[in-house]
Amino acid sequence: MLPMPEGRRFTPSQAKPPGSAHPINANHVARDVPTMSDQAYRLLERHQKLDARLRLLQALRWPDPFEIARLKKLKLAAKDRLARLAAMPRKFHA
Repeated sequence: MLPMPEGRRFTPSQAKPPGSAHPINANHVARDVPTMSDQAYRLLERHQKLDARLRLLQALRWPDPFEIARLKKLKLAAKDRLARLAAMPRKFHA
């Protein structure tokens, strides 16, 4: 839990109800807001998982340098594919 500034206390009445933070309700579909494609989502998820595995491996006392190099290459490949995907022109369906 994060500490509150001196002299202030958090009360449940200060909390906003779920969904009130965004002015667009759940039934409204914004046409100008781009969505992440399934492929981009999978690549981002893969990049994050590789990063997590790499961090765990590097935290070991004697990490395997070949496994580290392999994971770094896979992570870079996922990042490159994400960059290529982001550079592609998007097609919006109206």
